[in-house]
Amino acid sequence: MSHFIYQHLVHFVALVVLISRLGDIMTTYLASPTLRMEANPIAKWLGWKFALATLLAALIPYYSLGAGIIVGTMSLLVSTSNASKVLLSRALGEEIFGRLLNKAVSNTSVRTGLFYTSLPAFFIALLGSMMLVFFPDPCTDWGFYFAVGMLAYALAVLLWGNLSFLRAKMRPRE
Repeated sequence: MSHFIYQHLVHFVALVVLISRLGDIMTTYLASPTLRMEANPIAKWLGWKFALATLLAALIPYYSLGAGIIVGTMSLLVSTSNASKVLLSRALGEEIFGRLLNKAVSNTSVRTGLFYTSLPAFFIALLGSMMLVFFPDPCTDWGFYFAVGMLAYALAVLLWGNLSFLRAKMRPRE
């Protein structure tokens, strides 16, 4: 099986990127059909047409296999994060879940909230950094690209998570 995958590596990575992008879109829709909970303000502003357009990322491995692995890694991690929110969002409804999160934000100091929203990024970045120690050479180590994907995801979590927290903190209470 691995011989077959290596013979068709570009196609395999493109398929993984496509599945990961579909996973991101599907889990985002399940957790937040109105995009009320979307942390990325660009995706929130551009909406579902933009989300569907990101399926074109499946073409990236045909340009750069390493970049495809990075995008696939990031998208799989985004899908995982989104999926962890689906149960509460579906059980409570997007509006009630949003109000619950807003209540938590309003009851949390800025310093504490930024610390808590930064924790996942820290642990993901630590894992990505550790992988770079073991896979430091992009010319010989495919693990290098997985590590960079994890570090890029950690940066996105840090940026969008903290920005989302601060936007919610500045929003007037409902």
